[in-house]
Amino acid sequence: SGGFGAAHIALGISAEHFKHWLALWDWNCRRQLPPAEARELSALAHKLGARLSAVVEGRSALTLQPANRRSGE
Repeated sequence: SGGFGAAHIALGISAEHFKHWLALWDWNCRRQLPPAEARELSALAHKLGARLSAVVEGRSALTLQPANRRSGE
C-alpha cells in the first residue's frame, strides 16, 4: 500500500540507483531479446525509471497524495 513509489522510498534509494538498474535492464534486454522487443521494453523501463526517480527525489505529486486520490476516485 502507499502507491507507486512507496516501496522504493522506504528502501532509502536514490535516483542514482535507477541509473544502474536501467543499465543492467538494457544490457539484459539486448542480450536476451530480438532488437525490436528489446527497444520496446527498454523504453518502458526508462519511463518507469523516470517516474520512480521523480518520486524518490520528491519532485512528484505522487508522493503527496493517497493512491485513491491520484486516480480521481
